[in-house]
Amino acid sequence: MPVPDSGLYVNSLPGMPLMSIDMIANPEQVNFVGVWNDVQIRASHRLLSEVTARFAKRYKIKSINHSNNIGRGIDISTTYPAIEGGRGIMISQNIDSCCSSSNLQAISIQSLAFYNVGNTRDVTFIIMNVATKEYLYEVTKEMLPEWNILPIEQTFDVDSLYILFSADSEVSVSLPITTSVNEAWCRCVQTLCDNECCTGEIKGAEILITGEITTGSDTFGLSAIYSLTCSYEPLICENRNAFKTAYWYLLGLELIIERIYSSRINWWKINKTENESLVELFTARADEAIQQAVDGINLDMRDVCLSCDNNISIKNILP
Repeated sequence: MPVPDSGLYVNSLPGMPLMSIDMIANPEQVNFVGVWNDVQIRASHRLLSEVTARFAKRYKIKSINHSNNIGRGIDISTTYPAIEGGRGIMISQNIDSCCSSSNLQAISIQSLAFYNVGNTRDVTFIIMNVATKEYLYEVTKEMLPEWNILPIEQTFDVDSLYILFSADSEVSVSLPITTSVNEAWCRCVQTLCDNECCTGEIKGAEILITGEITTGSDTFGLSAIYSLTCSYEPLICENRNAFKTAYWYLLGLELIIERIYSSRINWWKINKTENESLVELFTARADEAIQQAVDGINLDMRDVCLSCDNNISIKNILP
């Protein structure tokens, strides 16, 4: 059996035999895998929420609400032949070059819009770290003719990334990047670090399977809605060892909640007393582990995502 990086197994928690997980799967989840995927999503969101709430008592994190959009200004009279490789967008920012680096900053991709020139076909979309060429996200979806929307809703803890689509089966339409797109992105980056030295850039990109990379001012019919965000999610990822025990108990907690509300009748669902005691146990253990992890981390107040002013005011009350 493969050993997880954390060294922790969810079935080693009290009251967590693997059989019980498989027995609570509903028709949509089908089996253990479906249950496990749902549980991991809920536990991850809960961990981020709990960590954010605890750090909020000590630090004020900047909130960035502005989203950037490349738009859909295609030029259907200009097309590019299919290639063995990918085409799309490069998003970059250089906050670290003139400001203090940030462990909390990430690039958020809300959604993609893709113009399919040909007939209905499968297209693979990839998000890749520019520096390491590591795949951060990959999905294959059926694309209908003309515009298609692909929700992403993920953040990526990198300075620069490529967003590419497979361009080997059909021609690509032109989508020129306007000056306003780059100006808006630069303002977003500069707003975060309060320094005009910080800049960002949006380019078109083409990467061949041979490794040759070309950038320019055309995204080949791929658009995106994106922004810079400040979140504790990158911090959690960079300190996985500190938060592994908390996440372990949260997984157990979410499994018990799944068991309680499962539509399938089985021994583990009807054993109400045990379920309630396990919810209480796992909640207390998770809270304790999260607090210990947060207390052990001190953030650098020079981080561009942290605000120095806490909006504290002093009022004198006269007798």
